[in-house]
Amino acid sequence: MSTPGINILQTAEEAYTVKVVANASEYFITIFAQNENGQQKLIDGKSFVKLIFESSYQTPFMTGQLQLNNTSQQTYLSPVANSKVHDYEMLGSGGEFLNIKIQIPNPSKINKRVTILEETYVLQNVEIGTANGINVLNYYFININYLSLTYTNTPWSTNTYINNSTHKTTEERQMVVSEAIKQLLIKTHGDENIIDKENWDESISKIEYTLNNNQPPIEGLYYLLSKYISKNNHDLGILTQNGGAYQLKSLHTLFQQSLNKNFGGAIIIETDNNTISYDNKQSTRFFRDRLGDRMIPVHISNITMLPRQSNIEVDNMVDHNIASYNSNDKEFNLYTSQGTLKNLKDYLPGYMNTFPDADHRDVPVQDSTITRVNKHVTFDLESTKKENNYIGKIRVQEKFIRTAEKIIFTIPGNLYIKGSNFVGLELDGQLLNQKMRDLQGMAFVIQNNTLITNNIFSSKLICSKLDKEKV
Repeated sequence: MSTPGINILQTAEEAYTVKVVANASEYFITIFAQNENGQQKLIDGKSFVKLIFESSYQTPFMTGQLQLNNTSQQTYLSPVANSKVHDYEMLGSGGEFLNIKIQIPNPSKINKRVTILEETYVLQNVEIGTANGINVLNYYFININYLSLTYTNTPWSTNTYINNSTHKTTEERQMVVSEAIKQLLIKTHGDENIIDKENWDESISKIEYTLNNNQPPIEGLYYLLSKYISKNNHDLGILTQNGGAYQLKSLHTLFQQSLNKNFGGAIIIETDNNTISYDNKQSTRFFRDRLGDRMIPVHISNITMLPRQSNIEVDNMVDHNIASYNSNDKEFNLYTSQGTLKNLKDYLPGYMNTFPDADHRDVPVQDSTITRVNKHVTFDLESTKKENNYIGKIRVQEKFIRTAEKIIFTIPGNLYIKGSNFVGLELDGQLLNQKMRDLQGMAFVIQNNTLITNNIFSSKLICSKLDKEKV
C-alpha cells in the first residue's frame, strides 16, 4: 500500500498561520517570504508584531511594513518546513518577495475560510530597530508591479510608436499622453492585460518623450502623469490598480463613479443625540435607506477635523496662470481663464451631480483680494497651445485636493477602501449646526493606513471634503 502524498507547504502554512482576534472577529494571516536565491521563511506567531498597509490616491502602488520580534538579534529569516537552512539576505536587486494572505471564517461553512487579501509584494528595505522596548526587524514592501518599473533598464521612447518619426515635425512626433502611459506600462510589464482598457480615460495632451540612459521607467511614468490632461472636461488624471490591472481616470470620471465603481463604503457618525431630525434633505438618510446595517459606525468623538488654514490658502489656493512661448509662431501667450478659483467654483458643482442633494452642494474655497493678488504664473515650453489653456486648471485641482479640509477617522480594518475612492458620511441624530451639515455627504479618500497586530485590525482613513452645503 502506497503512502499518501503530503503537501508540506500547506502543512507549514497551517502551522505558521498567525491568528488575530480584533473587533470581535478572527483573522488568519499567513506570511511567506522568499528571495531569488531560494532563501525563504514562513512567519510564525511568536515573531509577528504588526503589519501596516498604506494606500494613497497619489500612487497606484500599495505599500506597507512587516515588523518582527528580533529579541534574538538575528538579521535573517529562518527556513520553511524541511527545506535547507538559509540566512535570509536583502539582495538589493528587487528579488525579495513577501506573499501575504489574510482570511476570515466562512459563516456558512464550518472549518472553511474566506480570503480577503492574497497578494505578493516586493521587499524594498529592512531596518533593525526597537519598538516598545524590544528589538525588532522592520521589512518595508510595495506592490509587486513596482518591481518592473524600478529595475527594468530597457530603452523606451514614444518615437517607437510613431511611424517614420525621424521625417516628421515636432508636433507630428507627439503621442497622446494617455497612450504613452499605457504603452510604457505594457512594455515594462510585458503584458497587455496589465491595462484595464474599459477604465482608461484618453487625454487631450500630447508629448514626445524618451527615457534617459539607465533611467528607471517609474520616473518616466510619473513625468507622463504630470502632463496628463483628460479629453473629457480637461482634468487631472489619477492612476489606480484594481485586480492587478491599471486604471487611468480623470477627476470628472471619479466624481461620476462616486456611488458605483468608485464607492468605498458609507460611514454612520454616532452623536449620542437621538433627537429625531426633521431635515427633509436627501443626504440625512441617503445611505441608511440603501445600506442599512452595512454602514460602518464611528463615534463623533473619534473624528478629527483639520480645517483649511487661511495661510495655506494664500500659499496654495490661488489662481494659476500659464505663460508659454510658441516656437512655431514665435509668440508668447498668457492663459488666465481656466486656472482660477472662480472657474473651479463654477464647474465643480456640476461634477457633483451624483452626490446626495447635489443641487445644495457648493465648493469650499473662497476667492479674496489676497488670493487674487497672489496669482501663480508658470512658464511652459513643452505643451501645445491647445493644452496650455488647461494646465492652470489641473494645477488648481491638485492643490484643491491637497489643501481641502481633512476628516480623519478610524474604522474596523478595511483593505477594500483605497485612496481615490469616495466614502459617504451621515450623522445619526439631529444636525445641530452648519458644521454638521457640511460634514454629511461625500468625502474623497486620500489615504488608508491599515494596522494589524495580535489584537488590533483597524484602518485610519484620511479624507478631503471637496464640497459643503450651500448656505
